Amino acid sequence: MRVEAAPLMGSEGAYLVGIEGIVDSVNVTDFFQVINRVFKEGGRSLIIDLSEASYLSSGALSVIADAHRKAGEHGGKVLLSGVSDQLMELFRVVQFDRLFEFFPDARAAAAALGAL
Repeated sequence: MRVEAAPLMGSEGAYLVGIEGIVDSVNVTDFFQVINRVFKEGGRSLIIDLSEASYLSSGALSVIADAHRKAGEHGGKVLLSGVSDQLMELFRVVQFDRLFEFFPDARAAAAALGAL
């Protein structure tokens, strides 16, 4: 798994978090630490780009749910982009489709945040 976070130009407090590969019990702590770092650096809204993610464990889902909660506390939100059909089915099962806005790619999500 690889996870990277970077501030989005044109939208103060917005970050793009990209995930590549498998997020499981072995590496979910790394994902959690990146998300926490973003909020400590002043992040309010996140785009979590899942276009290169192949698997998310229940722990990864907990990190995403926690990010949603923290973003709300900071007056922001979490947008999900690049979600595969397989991951979308998982999100429907856990009812994340009721919590999050989904976008085909990070560019579309950034436009929704006014970051372009």
